Amino acid sequence: MPKLTVTHEAPLELIKQHPALAVDLLRAVTGTPFRAGLDVRLASTSLNTVTPVQYSADSVVVVSDPDTREALAAIIVEPQGRDEKTKKFSWPVYLASARKEIGCDSAYLIVACPDPAEAEGCRAMIPLGQPGLELWPIVIDPEHAPDGEDAGPYMLLFLACLPALEMENPAVAHRVLGAIRDTGASYAERKTLSTSTWGRASEASRWLLESMI
Repeated sequence: MPKLTVTHEAPLELIKQHPALAVDLLRAVTGTPFRAGLDVRLASTSLNTVTPVQYSADSVVVVSDPDTREALAAIIVEPQGRDEKTKKFSWPVYLASARKEIGCDSAYLIVACPDPAEAEGCRAMIPLGQPGLELWPIVIDPEHAPDGEDAGPYMLLFLACLPALEMENPAVAHRVLGAIRDTGASYAERKTLSTSTWGRASEASRWLLESMI
């Protein structure tokens, strides 16, 4: 198993603390409509099938109707640091297995990739053979990221960890520090968020952030 890095862990920690971030990302990038007030929670990342092989997605979020408890959609978030050839086989399995295990009609795959060049490889269409059946991964990279102008705290931290913000700018760095506070997370969770953000920042950005603290 490859060693987990800050690049890989930071988006997952944000989703873990605030699963609704997955919905916000999907809405921001694709315009997929989700009405307000839906129940959003983490689901098991194990997407087992009847085959001996076990597939484990990095983060799985379930969107449900709060009244009927009906599962409406599954959102899979995958931090991707490199264009692994195996993904063209595992990603379609994630979506199909999520629909089956969770029992929902819609399943979405969001790939967070810090390298724009690698993101292009991740963004390539995956043909599945069946006529009309193709997978187009939803890929977010620093050059194709949601606008952070009116972003909530977790969305802003996601953009900082991508990284898609100019944190060398004092005003931006101040917003990032404020976002960590505004999450309302526990002290331990805020410390984790700070570590993730610092880990993705440039040396100049880290110096600026530390001086502001």
